[in-house]
Amino acid sequence: MEVAGHRGRRIKNYKRGYVMTKMPSLVLALILALCLPMLVQAQADPLRATSEILLRANLGYDPIGGGFAFGAGGGYRFPFSGDYAEVLADVYYGPGHSTWTEGNYSNDYTSSLVILAVRANWLFFYKPGRPGIYALAGTGFFAGSYSWTQVQTYLLSPYNTYTYNDQYFASGTILNLGAALSLAMGLEVRAEIPVMIFFGAYGRAAAVAIPITLSVGYRL
Repeated sequence: MEVAGHRGRRIKNYKRGYVMTKMPSLVLALILALCLPMLVQAQADPLRATSEILLRANLGYDPIGGGFAFGAGGGYRFPFSGDYAEVLADVYYGPGHSTWTEGNYSNDYTSSLVILAVRANWLFFYKPGRPGIYALAGTGFFAGSYSWTQVQTYLLSPYNTYTYNDQYFASGTILNLGAALSLAMGLEVRAEIPVMIFFGAYGRAAAVAIPITLSVGYRL
């Protein structure tokens, strides 16, 4: 009985670990499953002439860490079920640099953040070709890397220097809320709060980041 119970626990833990390692693929498949019906219906919609290509320049800010990230991306906007929806892909890059002195050591720290985000948003009160305010809500998937290098110098003789560095990779889901102002000549300004939920390793809690993003878009 003890051997059987131990074996059952091993199988149960293996299944849990398998689900966690497959989670990014499952989320991506879910996004595709949600977007595919919208794209198919958009092609069959009589208002398909109002479908738009969107180009974006983005600025992200982390209110907790205080860092900035610069981004660019684009997407496809189309009519769906009487409203509008869009599929977006954005790339963000966030450089970082800081220096400080602690005791007899000076420290120079540099970092680099790169994130790719894919989202599907539903637009509310959006009127193509007309100035106005509209709201949006959506979900998506992100993946990225964070690398850092710290150079530590001993300020007294013999002035030795030590270098430390590392790199991390992460992925997760996005729950997105925002509002936008549609302007004339194809321009629009948007503010969003994407709640980023990082996938945690098996047995560990998932982390959450809530940045604020501002973007300027141009509709083609």
